[in-house]
Amino acid sequence: MAGDHFEVLGFVRAYHLDAAELESRYLALQKETHPDRFAKAMPRERMEAVVRNTELNDAYKVLKNDIRRAEYILKLEGVDIGEEKPQSTTGATKQLVVDAKLLMEVMELREALAEARSDGDEAKVKLLAEDVQQRRVAAMKIVDEGFTVYESGNKSKLDAIARALVSLRYYGRFMDEVEGKE
Repeated sequence: MAGDHFEVLGFVRAYHLDAAELESRYLALQKETHPDRFAKAMPRERMEAVVRNTELNDAYKVLKNDIRRAEYILKLEGVDIGEEKPQSTTGATKQLVVDAKLLMEVMELREALAEARSDGDEAKVKLLAEDVQQRRVAAMKIVDEGFTVYESGNKSKLDAIARALVSLRYYGRFMDEVEGKE
């Protein structure tokens, strides 16, 4: 196993990646590691090619997506927002406590959405969606600015980044509800 996703693609651990460079490296490595190139190789070499190619594909899928890349960096730093559970004091991985204020805001937004839908008030639905979209933009700004600080060697913003990412999840679920993708 090669290492973390950044190492697999030859990048230093950073949120701010050049998308064109990421794709270019991925495609170049894909050509080198594609299992078809090893079709006539010994079984062990073929299996190694499959493993390398799978690692490469997994790394690219994570690193090309801003939110997945941000969550992955946090996980590498010991902050797992995957389950959004109460904070653990025993493990090396810190579980994030979801802010009660955020939960109340989202609950109120969902109630307002349900009420607007039951009243047939599409203008209100649109306003709610625009409000949540602005919240998403603000949360992404926190993530972006937090990783700028992180990339300078300062890890003090990791908690704020994690909270913003959790907010983005809730806002995403709300937008799915607005769009009828419950």
